[in-house]
Amino acid sequence: EFERHMHDANLQAYFDAMELTADEAWSLFKLIDVNDTAAIDVEDFVSGCLKLRGSARSIDVHMLMYESKWTMAKLADIMAFIASSQEPSQLPTRRLSLTVSACSQDSAVDHQAPGEARTAGPMRL
Repeated sequence: EFERHMHDANLQAYFDAMELTADEAWSLFKLIDVNDTAAIDVEDFVSGCLKLRGSARSIDVHMLMYESKWTMAKLADIMAFIASSQEPSQLPTRRLSLTVSACSQDSAVDHQAPGEARTAGPMRL
């Protein structure tokens, strides 16, 4: 529905008054749609606009840039680690084996007769 109204002259005039391009308006819609439902109601719209009012300070922008660079560096490290692992057996297996073991125990409990005691204690990771 938002996309359909993007070509409305009144909405275009509103965006012009707010100094928003169509791309920025679409980004604003996505920012307000915090539940990622592709739909916002009046309450979501008002709440989102109130959260976004005011201008970003320089420190806000620089903090976001820093956090973005840090996240990208960590993702690059993860990607390099995965790429360097020739076989799945080279990946850390302790957590995987504990998880499989815990799932096996849970499965065994699911198949126990009613009232039958569980023999193994809780698994801690």
